Amino acid sequence: MYQFKEGDRVSHLNSNIKGLIIKVLDKGFYIVKDIETDMDLDLHGRELVLHEDIKIKSAPIKDLKKSNLISQSKVEKIIKSFDLHFNRIPKSFSNKYPNKLEAQLAYAKFIIEQNSNNFKKIILIHGKGDGILKQALEKELRKNSKIKEFYDPEMILALKDSKIQIEFK
Repeated sequence: MYQFKEGDRVSHLNSNIKGLIIKVLDKGFYIVKDIETDMDLDLHGRELVLHEDIKIKSAPIKDLKKSNLISQSKVEKIIKSFDLHFNRIPKSFSNKYPNKLEAQLAYAKFIIEQNSNNFKKIILIHGKGDGILKQALEKELRKNSKIKEFYDPEMILALKDSKIQIEFK
């Protein structure tokens, strides 16, 4: 198996994920900054392929280290938000599913799975609409054992209903 190093450009074997290795972990795992979603993903080396032709728009690896994002503990990390509006989700999700709702839910599940170990809390922005996405999200969140609680942070402040904040165990 190939040993990747920080700064290597890689792609995922079973998906459209392309990114930059920003940290080498133990047991063959790496933190990869996805170039489309800008998320830090925890992936195993056997799932990755070296791709020198991938164009990276994010900050150089030395700048990422200076910002201290990599070395912070889960508890110290700030809340990260993700937009679930259909026109904002990656094409790897919007093109893969037969309808908008399925694509949005798949992306939300992906975000939760990839971020439950990296952040204490995340916010999913679902928008105001007719509530179908919000209801479907809440149904999925109730089933997820990694989630401690979820709520609408704006509802507490009596503002408009467009977000769900998730706190992980």
